[in-house]
Amino acid sequence: MESVFTKICEIYRKENFEELYFPLLIPFNSKLNSKSAPKILTQKGDIFILREDITPQIIQKFQKEKNIRKVYYFDRIFRYSREGEIKEFIQAGVEIVNRNEKSSSEVIKLALKTLRFFDKEKYVLSMVDVSGKRMDKTFLKRFLDKRIIIDKTISPMKKYYTGIYFEGFLSYLPFEILRGGEYEIGGKKCVGFAMELPLELVYQKADSWKTR
Repeated sequence: MESVFTKICEIYRKENFEELYFPLLIPFNSKLNSKSAPKILTQKGDIFILREDITPQIIQKFQKEKNIRKVYYFDRIFRYSREGEIKEFIQAGVEIVNRNEKSSSEVIKLALKTLRFFDKEKYVLSMVDVSGKRMDKTFLKRFLDKRIIIDKTISPMKKYYTGIYFEGFLSYLPFEILRGGEYEIGGKKCVGFAMELPLELVYQKADSWKTR
């Protein structure tokens, strides 16, 4: 499993993204963290959460940063299933904090490279602009990839997305493996994506992905 994500992280390193590490257990912050995150109550009454999303930790780290920061991460996250059980996922992704006019194209190209790592042909990147301003075929032509489609049926689960939003799919999986776009949290304008895979799927597919 580790070698699979080592190869993915190498893609991001080659594009001059720096790796970040964060604690697994973090103090609950109502402004940054979802109320649905798995929680732990300490003996002193403090509330901690098992992180369910790494993006808020990145925003918190660079809250006072004014320069563009290009970062990537690879770690475990935890979420409740529909049955109320805590499920473990692998999350890897990239973020550009304090984005400029070129940042979104850079992140979309990295999302395409990530999808091609898993399958060079049978993938789709669905895209929409939640602001309704920019999404047209002229914008898509810059990526020279016919597997990018405009799909107005998709919508982000998080409310902080403000512009382009996209989801990446593989033909042999019934769900998207990555999602992301332009967003704003705490006054920070950023763009990025996260790839999430159930831990059991990673172990199941690891051998075939290693050879790519």
